[in-house]
Amino acid sequence: FKELIMKIACIGNMNNMMFTMCRYLRDEGLDVQLLVFKNEPTHFDPSADTYTEGYLDYTTYLPVNFETFYDRDDYGRVFSILKEFDFYIGCDYAPALLHSLGLKLDVFVPHGSDIYDIPFKKKMKNGTDRAWWLKAIKYSGNLQLKGIRNASHIFFPEEYEQQFNFREKLDSKALFHDVTVPMVYVPQYKLFLKNEELIHELEFSSQFLRYRKDSDLMIFSHSRHNGIHLPKELNLHLKGNHVLIQGVAKFIKSNPEQKVKLVLFDYGMNTNDSKELINELGIKNCVEWMPKMSRKEILLGLSLSDIACGEFENSWLTCGVVNESLALGKPLLHYRDDSMYNHLHDSLYFVLNS
Repeated sequence: FKELIMKIACIGNMNNMMFTMCRYLRDEGLDVQLLVFKNEPTHFDPSADTYTEGYLDYTTYLPVNFETFYDRDDYGRVFSILKEFDFYIGCDYAPALLHSLGLKLDVFVPHGSDIYDIPFKKKMKNGTDRAWWLKAIKYSGNLQLKGIRNASHIFFPEEYEQQFNFREKLDSKALFHDVTVPMVYVPQYKLFLKNEELIHELEFSSQFLRYRKDSDLMIFSHSRHNGIHLPKELNLHLKGNHVLIQGVAKFIKSNPEQKVKLVLFDYGMNTNDSKELINELGIKNCVEWMPKMSRKEILLGLSLSDIACGEFENSWLTCGVVNESLALGKPLLHYRDDSMYNHLHDSLYFVLNS
């Protein structure tokens, strides 16, 4: 492998996926560079998943993203960067970018909507700027579909095909693999969690440490809160937060002597449903709401917890919250319908199945 491939590009960094992949490949002695799209969300910047600035030595920030593919103003500069590589691995809009440059993506590692939603035609929502929509959604979506069809390999768990039924519509020549790449760079976190100096440098460390000190049972859930009344077409985005909240309330009522702390994160389509339910159940004093934050902060709180929580509405075998919890070796409270996966795998990881 090392002899055949001289230089590898990991393109995009949604969910910190390519930064993790890049570091594992570099650990194997390969020449790998991370290429990040312009205006990547701050919590998906490499700095959000590391405690040093060493990543700057092998990271390039591209001057384009899905909103600017149509303009082609920086294509000469982008092509000069990408042509230096022999092998391309990417997520998010990597297929669209490479196709627009006449290049082929060797391995596509989708994060989700980049394979089951972005490539397909959709109606423009009322109130949307038409010029922006035609460039950022329609044009980039068409490029994405063509790029995926031309990719060589796609790493994506089979369970998502069961939920979204996208393969036939893609009509891709790529070879599908029922796998994904590692979501967490575990060596870094094993070292970090033993380094008190680094821990105290984090913005939210004092809060997490206090929650740990003040509780007998610390329950940690960093899933989004999308409410309980989504339209039918968005049902797969239901997280079942209300199931967790109701369960914790029952436990508190049955075990009044236990000091329980439920840590939640204040982001998603609708956090009000969860907040109202917490008030109705009278457990507000046992709940702590945290703001959206970087992974390096989240994993400190997760590492201090007794129980990690996944999702409780739809059954998922893999997702970011699940992978992060398993990577830190935490007991995982999560809903999983094993009958959906037994034909795909010889065994499944242990879960506290709700």
